[in-house]
Amino acid sequence: FFEIRQLQELSYHDAVQLISKIAQYRGDKELSAAIATPRGRARVRALRYLAGGNHRAYVIFAPLLTQESLDTLIQPLMQTIDDLTPYYNSRIASLSLEQRKIIEYVCEERHPVQSGEVARACFIAPLIAAAQLESLCRIGHLQSFRIGDATYYELHEPLMRLSFEVKKHRGKPIGLLLDFLRLWYSPAELRQKLAGIPPMSALEHPYLPTPQILEQKWEDPRVAECGRDYS
Repeated sequence: FFEIRQLQELSYHDAVQLISKIAQYRGDKELSAAIATPRGRARVRALRYLAGGNHRAYVIFAPLLTQESLDTLIQPLMQTIDDLTPYYNSRIASLSLEQRKIIEYVCEERHPVQSGEVARACFIAPLIAAAQLESLCRIGHLQSFRIGDATYYELHEPLMRLSFEVKKHRGKPIGLLLDFLRLWYSPAELRQKLAGIPPMSALEHPYLPTPQILEQKWEDPRVAECGRDYS
């Protein structure tokens, strides 16, 4: 017999402490030093945007905090994406058709949504949409928060977007990877690193974004998260 005990979601400060413990366990002095710098802590914010409070994801991604080269960062990151995609696919496969449609809509929107928006987009009755959203929160796929009288829903683990983005990839940059790179480097750094990639290397890695994509309008999700923590 097994008793499932759900681990409490990691906060930002818990994540910093966990990564510090990982660095001590591995004897990784570079990671210990990085986590104490503003740049290192900003990267933990980036991981939190991608992984939410998922303990396993921080253990997997912790060694990447000290990677500065785009090549040494991309390969382990894509390997992690390949490893995690079947896990998220299996979680989504166990959902009903209505719940799957809701999760896909929330994944595509990339921002917190309200029940009414979900009902209209998924062609579901408002009461059924509200009930399904609450059900998805209970089983850990979504999380909700209130602003005034309005309730908003968002992915509990943004990495779940992988299940849908990998299927729609078709040689184009994966949106989640683009978000990650934009959070990992400053705009000037990322533009410089992409410009320095040889043409043949770019052909070998079709998932890499082009410098033109970086010019598109994009809002840093850490701003909203920090604002919410401050409030």
